[in-house]
Amino acid sequence: MTEATTSQSPIRVLLIEDRAQDAEFIEMMLKRSPEITVTVQQATTLSKAVDACHVMSFDVMLLDLGLPDSPGVEAVTTLRTHAPEIPIVVLTGDDRDQTAIQAINAGAQDYLPKQHVVGSLLARILKHSIARQLRLNRANLDALIDSLTGIGNRRSFDSELDRRISDFTRHRFPFCIALFDIDNFKGINDQWGHSIGDAIIKSVAEAISSRGRKSDHFSRYGGEEFSVVMPMTPIDGATLAARRCVARTKLAKATEHHLSVTISAGLTQVAKSDTAESIVERADAALYEAKRRGRDRLIVSHQGKFIEVESGPDDESELSDVSSCDS
Repeated sequence: MTEATTSQSPIRVLLIEDRAQDAEFIEMMLKRSPEITVTVQQATTLSKAVDACHVMSFDVMLLDLGLPDSPGVEAVTTLRTHAPEIPIVVLTGDDRDQTAIQAINAGAQDYLPKQHVVGSLLARILKHSIARQLRLNRANLDALIDSLTGIGNRRSFDSELDRRISDFTRHRFPFCIALFDIDNFKGINDQWGHSIGDAIIKSVAEAISSRGRKSDHFSRYGGEEFSVVMPMTPIDGATLAARRCVARTKLAKATEHHLSVTISAGLTQVAKSDTAESIVERADAALYEAKRRGRDRLIVSHQGKFIEVESGPDDESELSDVSSCDS
């Protein structure tokens, strides 16, 4: 969803309604309104709506609360979990104030009983809901960015990981996570000071994120530690990407100092029955093992074993040239 959708492009509407007659009426009202132009995709169940959000892009969702697989306000909560950036307008036959308040509290942008629907009112509600959601999305994005590095922060990582766990539970989409840590970072801070330490953190963050795939999610996990979530990626492909990140490198600083810096990493792939906590614990254990074995290396935790990954001939590169972590 972009700001341009409210004024230039047709509004892409996901209409979540199981009654064919009601869906036809709502679509007719939308398309007859002179205030907006729309494209409408219908989903007859909550499950189909969630699937649609994963494969298509929408500007707003119109949600009936009487769905066969999820009657009630719980449908709002489910949609917020799977598509938090898309505004939800509840359009239902239930005109009770209590239900409206519950829907708003669950994350809906607006609520309109079906018996009150007229084209001009519905058009205004859609436009206003999209505008409010855009403002909320901008605020949420700011809250998910690490101020020093400009990549995601810990909250961003947690949110992305929860989403990938949900996708894996539902669809068995594979993904991997890696944790990276700058070696001997305390000694760097002690010798050179925190300003040099901050410069190194920024350089490492740029190096491991700028050449990654657009689908990969990079975050500053905390302090001198970083994370990457690699969706739709089995362990072999993730190992190649992480291995290149760990290759011995030099960071050319924007100061008079040129410091040699290495990083260690732990990598793992999601497994059956994993939770967000269990997969992080496994990656963290692999990172700890990399430190224990002497740092400057990648350890993969796979099928209950720690596997040390040797550097390949293509891995030596300059982090300052932002040439590592091609995946």
